[in-house]
Amino acid sequence: MPKTRIMAFTWSTLKNLFSKPATKNYPAEPIKYPERSRGHIEIDIEDCISCSMCARSCPTGAITVDRKELTWAINRFDCLACGYCVIKCPKKCLHLVPGYQTPEGEKKEVSFKRPAPAPKPAAAPSAAPKAAGSASAAGKATLNGDIVTMANGKTMDLSKFPAEKKAEILKKLGLDAAPAPKAEAEGKATLEGDIVRLPNGKTMDLSKLPEANREKVLQKLGLK
Repeated sequence: MPKTRIMAFTWSTLKNLFSKPATKNYPAEPIKYPERSRGHIEIDIEDCISCSMCARSCPTGAITVDRKELTWAINRFDCLACGYCVIKCPKKCLHLVPGYQTPEGEKKEVSFKRPAPAPKPAAAPSAAPKAAGSASAAGKATLNGDIVTMANGKTMDLSKFPAEKKAEILKKLGLDAAPAPKAEAEGKATLEGDIVRLPNGKTMDLSKLPEANREKVLQKLGLK
């Protein structure tokens, strides 16, 4: 062997004796993965909405989503770690993290189950207003003919409803239907404030008419 090669070999041997090993001390020491390394897919299952966007975008079909059972599963043997599902996830609950899975001797899926959403609280039943005297300022509805004045100032014309529906509404509001005036029973129109009750049960609100037209209507109905 040439002298120069012997010297080079001797130098390499001495250098390696006093140098650190080139190999990693794995698994005694954890591996430090380089930045942006493609390890495996992880999911924050609590944030998942089971939209299946990840499953539809997976090129190998490694992801399975069951909306009915609230499960999300991935076959890591089929996963390419391309990260396309992470990009498509609308809730950003999928992550491509460093590190690889423990080797397995059997091909299987890893499944995660999303907790069921909490039931919505039942709405408190609204208390029906009690029977009113006369003033809506006390927070009660009042009845004037077929016109109901609510506590908030709004009005409801009951003449547009059938008799059964009208009775049901009055019962809910805690109001008793006012007995028909004697004149109405005899086939005559009656006047209650600005409300005219016709013999056929219909009502007419005179407050919306000009004064001259109001007088003509009252004269025509024999109420003036």
